[in-house]
Amino acid sequence: MLTHYEKKLAKMKNIEILHLLHDLRSQSQDCRLDSGQSLIYRFENRELAEKQLKDANIEYERVSQNELWVDLFKVKFALFFDKKHFLQHCEANSFQRDVGIIFYEGNRFLFRDHAQNTLHDNTGIVLDDYFIENTICYLKLLDAFNASEIVSYHSTASREFVLISPDKGKFLLGYPAITCSMPSQVPVKEKYDSYEQRNPSKDFQMFFKEQIIEALSSKEKDNRFPELLLNMESILESSERNYEIYLNKFSFEELKKNFKKERDEYFSSIREIVNRLLTKIVSLPISISASAFAIYKLKDEHSYAGIVIIAFIVYSLFTSYLIRLLKLDTFEIKNDLDRDIKTIKESASLPEQIIDDESSKVYKKINRLNTTIDILQFVLILLSMLILIISFQVINLPYKWYVISMITVFIAHVITSTFRA
Repeated sequence: MLTHYEKKLAKMKNIEILHLLHDLRSQSQDCRLDSGQSLIYRFENRELAEKQLKDANIEYERVSQNELWVDLFKVKFALFFDKKHFLQHCEANSFQRDVGIIFYEGNRFLFRDHAQNTLHDNTGIVLDDYFIENTICYLKLLDAFNASEIVSYHSTASREFVLISPDKGKFLLGYPAITCSMPSQVPVKEKYDSYEQRNPSKDFQMFFKEQIIEALSSKEKDNRFPELLLNMESILESSERNYEIYLNKFSFEELKKNFKKERDEYFSSIREIVNRLLTKIVSLPISISASAFAIYKLKDEHSYAGIVIIAFIVYSLFTSYLIRLLKLDTFEIKNDLDRDIKTIKESASLPEQIIDDESSKVYKKINRLNTTIDILQFVLILLSMLILIISFQVINLPYKWYVISMITVFIAHVITSTFRA
């Protein structure tokens, strides 16, 4: 509930109250601050000043014969005697209402309209003075740092934030006992905003802390926090740059690891084909030998020998077909590898030399496997034709049918060993 005095005072605009208190100094013989709270004017004749204060509904008291006392803390907005008084007593919540500095610089007062977010002096709106706004940003940053995760401890008694670095140890980020006076010619709001909009990731905070320590270690301890605000943009830029280097290095190692994993999967596919090929290699001599022995034993039984020969031809063609399928599998692996390598080169940040070195190992295995398959196919066809030549001679097959059979089997082998799926 407002007091009677406050109700009367509410009828007058805050800037008008400030203007009057400022102008009274020119009428007085002396004007001073008492106990950090009261404004005392000394007049040769105080009657005119009393009338002005009464007309403005400003409460005052007679202190001595010619002095008038005004309590700055009884007005409805944050009112300060001068810059020093402002810096000594302003707090973050002071700016939730209008703010006035009676004797700012020279013959000027300074007033901040909270509702309109505008700045005024004796002449009107001020656009090029950032003293109050910069102080607001400084106090906001002070509060924000108090809750920041990069701060290990805040000692209010020593007026310092303690930052712990794994590499550099303990670092003291001190601030002055009195709110630091920020430069009034240059705004720091963008610097504070850049802090508010910084990367929120925990990894980035580590780089931000390290950069603060590096950038401010040469400064006096009690001046480090103000310097942090003044250099916030450059500190954040360096932090972002170091963080990007870290991410790229991490991505590079992860990508390299994934690429090698992909390479190992290709190796696994190749080993599977090799195992299947080994089965064919082991079984082929046994099958051919068994067929040759059977044909020799049945040389006098042409019907049975013919059945064995036909069975052998079917077996050799089917084996050739299976070996061809293995060759087609290697083609598919090579095509997949070509496609993956092209995609990685176009989109990944891996150096091309690393990609070529790792992929060449897979290509070499594929080429060796293809050569082995081709040799096996050639040996199969050669042995099959030799077995048939000997078999046809053993059973005395007519020459005409001998030639037709050999050509037919040879063509069938070529087809089964070269077809494409």
